[in-house]
Amino acid sequence: MATNLTKRLDRLERLLRERTAASTAPLYLRDGDPVPDGVDPERVVWIKRVFIEPPEREDELPAPQEQRCESGRQSERQERRQALEYPRLGIA
Repeated sequence: MATNLTKRLDRLERLLRERTAASTAPLYLRDGDPVPDGVDPERVVWIKRVFIEPPEREDELPAPQEQRCESGRQSERQERRQALEYPRLGIA
């Protein structure tokens, strides 16, 4: 059984090397590019760019809405935004 297992493993490794070889790897080409000589056309993957028109938008933007905040909350925000004062450090 051990010999059968090693034969199977060797076969799988050989198949893996063949599949991952550069000669069998897919070749990516842009739509309209010529296929190079000596390349199997079945392994060519064609890449085609399609430009999509953006959806139509309304010409007018909606009117801006007023933000309603309590005066106390707004002053708290202002206080938080002020720069922090760090203690001055000196070398003694």
